[in-house]
Formats: sequence, C-alpha cells, structure tokens
Amino acid sequence: MISMAKILALEGTPGAGKTSVIIELIKDDALTDSLRIPELNIDLASEKSEDDLKISKLYLNAEIDKAKSVREALNKYEYIVLDRTFLTTLAYSYALSKKKKKTQDYKNLMDYFKKLDRKYHFPRPNYLFYLTIPLTVSLARRARFSHLEDFKNWFDLEFLKYFTDFYKKNFSELKMPKPVFIDTTNLNENALMHNIIKNLN
Repeated sequence: MISMAKILALEGTPGAGKTSVIIELIKDDALTDSLRIPELNIDLASEKSEDDLKISKLYLNAEIDKAKSVREALNKYEYIVLDRTFLTTLAYSYALSKKKKKTQDYKNLMDYFKKLDRKYHFPRPNYLFYLTIPLTVSLARRARFSHLEDFKNWFDLEFLKYFTDFYKKNFSELKMPKPVFIDTTNLNENALMHNIIKNLN
C-alpha cells in the first residue's frame, strides 16, 4: 500500500515555464507514480461583474473541489503535483489591491479564505516552488495574449511586480512552506526538472 503522497506545488511569474515543466515531470516519469492537478480554469463568460473581490471569491470557491481531488489521491500516488494553489488567487488580489489602492479588498478576501479554510481544510503542499523570470521577459513570452481584455493585468508591470512580491511574504499564517525561488531565465526544461528534484531531497 502506498503511503501518504507528498504534495508538490508550483507557482510562478507568467511565462516562467511552470506548466510546461510540470507536464514534463509527469510525462518523463521524473517523479515516480505522480498525479498532476491542473490550475483552475473558470468560465467567466456568464460573470459580467467588474467586482474584483467577487471574482476572486469565485476562484477560492473552486479550490474546494480541487482540495477534494487532492484528498482523494493522497493514498493512491507517491507525488501529487499542483499547478498553482490558492496562493495564486490571494497574490492576484494582493497585487490588484496595491495597484488600485484598494487594500480593503485584499483584507476581505483573506477573511473569506480563512473562513473557507476552516470549513474545508485546504491541503498544504510539502514543497512549494516559485518560478521566476524578469518581468520584461514575461511580457515578451506571452505577447500573443496581450490584446485580450481578460489578460490585461498580466501585461501590467506594476501589477506583476506586486504579484511577485506577494510570494516574498511570510506564509506562516497560511501554514504554507517557504517558497523555493528558481530563476528559469537560462534553464531548459531538463535543467529545471533536475533543479526541482534536487530540492525534494
């Protein structure tokens, strides 16, 4: 019988290679007996609200099903690899509230998160990685999305700086491990995989 799985979570600057390396980790069997749980993909087509707090709450609500998937897999795999966690939603709200000078929105979202967490007990990763690249490189790698309204914040340098700054905060209150920062600027997927695996030992 397989013992309790180790949970690996990757966060990162957009374009830093997070999703690509997760797929390679699974496909190349670099992590034996592992399951990838993808990042949230919520259809907001019917959500016409421009209320940033309301939309962030929708993303946190979606974490409930994601947490259920993690718990159901804990005794079936050796590794569970999370493509982003609830931290992404909190970081997004933090960056937006700093940019718009609406800090109360972030505080309200944190209160909402804590309420959900007390009820649903979101699983925490054993290892947390933050993949980073220079912000100008991030913009260049994703230029094909720059015209899309839904992506406008991801092409704002001020927003991206605040988003990355969030991951330098103290996560002890959230019961999350301290992130391991990896600059992927000059790393190919193979080198990045080895860097991640090295930090698991």
